[in-house]
Amino acid sequence: MSVLDDFVRMRLYRERASEFELLAETEDSPDVRLRYRIVASHYRELVEREEKADKARMAELIERARLQRQQTVSKASLPAPSNPFSPNAARSDAKDGPFSDTASVSQGSGSSELIPCIRPQTREIACADSNPQT
Repeated sequence: MSVLDDFVRMRLYRERASEFELLAETEDSPDVRLRYRIVASHYRELVEREEKADKARMAELIERARLQRQQTVSKASLPAPSNPFSPNAARSDAKDGPFSDTASVSQGSGSSELIPCIRPQTREIACADSNPQT
């Protein structure tokens, strides 16, 4: 519910309490007058509870906003973590990365060391398949 709905509900409870107080003042029977006043007191109690609940909700919202503001300030004061995948990140040495064996292929300028190593292995496999030794 919105804050406006809460205020409308509180105002309605106050109006109902006033109506029952007026009914109690104009009633001739003491028993009915007492019942009207009891109903009016119940409406006033509802108003008090709604006000307390509203204050508690507002205090909670203020506390959350304060904590969020503190977190924002603390994040802003810390240096931003470096992202190794960022295009602005500094290039590291190829031997440092997890794919250090293949880094020379993607960054190679001419012949690669990886390709000559694979070619002899492929020839050996091809020779082994064509000449099966039983």
